[in-house]
Amino acid sequence: MLPQLKIHVDGSGSVFRTAERGVLHIRVSMADKSQNESSDAVRETSASLTARFRTHALKIEGTVDGRPVPHPNAGITAFTASSISTRAEPEFEWVDGRRRALDVMYRASSDFEVVFRDMQLLADVASELASMPHVSIVSTEWRLTAATRAEIEREARKKAIENAVQKAQDYSGVVNRSVVAVEIKDGPASAASNIKNAWHPFSSTAGLFGSSGNMMQQQAPPQLQAQMQAQAQARAQQQTLNPSEQAKEGPSVEPRTITASATVNVKFVSVDGEPVDM
Repeated sequence: MLPQLKIHVDGSGSVFRTAERGVLHIRVSMADKSQNESSDAVRETSASLTARFRTHALKIEGTVDGRPVPHPNAGITAFTASSISTRAEPEFEWVDGRRRALDVMYRASSDFEVVFRDMQLLADVASELASMPHVSIVSTEWRLTAATRAEIEREARKKAIENAVQKAQDYSGVVNRSVVAVEIKDGPASAASNIKNAWHPFSSTAGLFGSSGNMMQQQAPPQLQAQMQAQAQARAQQQTLNPSEQAKEGPSVEPRTITASATVNVKFVSVDGEPVDM
């Protein structure tokens, strides 16, 4: 009787989705010799931004899990603002090799996180913020909704096990044996996260990919690579514009492709043959 055939294979699968949410991480800050002046400037600017964001963050009655529910037509699904903080920043100068103390500057700041459903609104707001005094976009972030993230994670896992089964069938078919799976081990997975990216005014940085799920990677599917190359060429042409034309064009903010990847290790044994230790 033939010995039992054992096959160990790794399977992998990836699923791609375009980001459904764009997040701007914004900082309002000002430094001044007067602590009151810096705090007042940040407070005034923060109030203006809050009013701006609130007009696009309509809610409907009721809550889910204790949180207000965004209106179906709301361009902003949520936004938060930190309280204003102030710190002293002593200034110095070097004279004849010695450090001499100058005035103390007081820097006040407040941070915003704004979650956009409407990507065109995100681009418009980013363009406005780029020209506002005391305001800077610290980073961008791309996300999927919880439901979509769970969906593509499941799809990635299914693709991974299908890939493993196909490999086992390829191997066993060559030697004319039939095999069944007897053990499945989930592959390594990174912690779910959303990658933040430094903001570069008037550019659409190639690294602006979000991540979430089993293994979210900063890569685009093959079918999008040509599109990305075309966008890169367009960005290169944009850099040749003079400053006034660039300001008119404004920053380009486009939702990125989020990748969910899964890996699995599967043990197969033949349905016939004498069991053997391996």
